[in-house]
Amino acid sequence: MNKSFEKKIINLYKSEKKLELLQIAYVMLFVAVTVVSGLIALINQPVGVAFLIIPLICLVAWSMNMVAWSIVKTAVEHFYPDVLKKDEPKPKAKKTTKKAKK
Repeated sequence: MNKSFEKKIINLYKSEKKLELLQIAYVMLFVAVTVVSGLIALINQPVGVAFLIIPLICLVAWSMNMVAWSIVKTAVEHFYPDVLKKDEPKPKAKKTTKKAKK
């Protein structure tokens, strides 16, 4: 596996971005099972075609997951706009020093 891809996955896990990890898992499962079902179809076509139902389910689950989370995010942003705002640090007042005029 590519080292940068592994680092990206580890960083997503550490930053608790579970949704993105779930989407990556769906895509990886989709690709892997599609390749395996293609190889099986070379040996036995009906069995390979039957295995294609698994990537179809992965694709539908991935799509519905994206749609559902986008609806949730839109609803939260609409009804609770202050929830997603990041706490911005307040600017500190500058100290002014008056030099004594002689």
